[in-house]
Amino acid sequence: MGAKINYLMWMNLIVVLLNCAIVIYRTSHLGNSVRCRHGRYRCARRIEKIPSVTFYKPEGVPSWSMQVVEISYAELEAVRLIDIEGLTQEEASARMGISRRSFWNDLASARKKIAHALVGGHAIQFVGGAPSEHITKNEHNKGGKENAKI
Repeated sequence: MGAKINYLMWMNLIVVLLNCAIVIYRTSHLGNSVRCRHGRYRCARRIEKIPSVTFYKPEGVPSWSMQVVEISYAELEAVRLIDIEGLTQEEASARMGISRRSFWNDLASARKKIAHALVGGHAIQFVGGAPSEHITKNEHNKGGKENAKI
């Protein structure tokens, strides 16, 4: 009985370490775009359209052999508002309920990740993040402490 428990503990440890290694490997090529956040809380973003398809990959390349570039729903929404709907940066940032600077940071990050994935032949996965990071179109964005993560 004791040997079986010890074996399961070791297997769980190996799974945790492998998951950590995969996360580090996936984010190592993105440079400064993935870093620990200090300072002010991240304001919630209004997301009008959550995509129904959340994973794209190049044809003919097996999934296990490629890197995956993760794009948040907020970044995807920024690209959608500017490139598809043709809004100005000011109009789009108002619709998302964030400042123009925050909107521009999301847009620049998304475009950099998309270009990196297309040029490098990597898969693209859309991720939502924490539920407190985005709100729907009908909710009001109060910002500040009300939307802070604890």
